[in-house]
Amino acid sequence: MNRAHLTIAILCCGSMMSCNDIPGGMRPSYKATDHDRRLTPIARSASATITALRKHYAEHSTYPVALDDLEPLPPEKSLAGDGQHSWLYRRHDLGTGFTLWYKLGWDPALIYECDGVIGHWIFDPGDGSPQKTLALD
Repeated sequence: MNRAHLTIAILCCGSMMSCNDIPGGMRPSYKATDHDRRLTPIARSASATITALRKHYAEHSTYPVALDDLEPLPPEKSLAGDGQHSWLYRRHDLGTGFTLWYKLGWDPALIYECDGVIGHWIFDPGDGSPQKTLALD
């Protein structure tokens, strides 16, 4: 390997490390912050579904058992993913709240937790270290 190839390899590895990503996605050590530039676009991808869930709750006094029970969302607004990256939904017991969960890597996840009225974003490193509540746009 000549010097130019070695330099390129080092730069590529450094670039990967600076993004806090590994082949499996985001690292658990990622330092999530309020209004995070990487997490905010992911959170925005769930906004139409969150609105539809709240509308369903306002009309039925319960959250749906499954997202399929919602009025159809426009395709570009749905939570459909590529299989590896998609939102998961879970209704809380008695239908009084819900959780949306997005896997960011092997361990970390972005979570939207709604207790029925108030919702908040959580970054879960997934490695046993504490979760962090975030303000995301």
